[in-house]
Amino acid sequence: VRSMALARLDHSERNDNYSFSVFFSCDDTARYEIHARFLEFLRFVEHRVHDAKPDMMIQMNFDLLPWL
Repeated sequence: VRSMALARLDHSERNDNYSFSVFFSCDDTARYEIHARFLEFLRFVEHRVHDAKPDMMIQMNFDLLPWL
């Protein structure tokens, strides 16, 4: 599904698409804080979309994967 989403971004003519990807270095404390803040964001998203009209389907990805 992720590959299909990236392909769709490449071939979409919509101007409101948004994609972001970054590699960065940090320590365990920063990674933990980023993870915790993302969980807060997910709670906000859940609350916000709970009563929203189902006018569109949205895909959202977030990866916090250690590489080294």
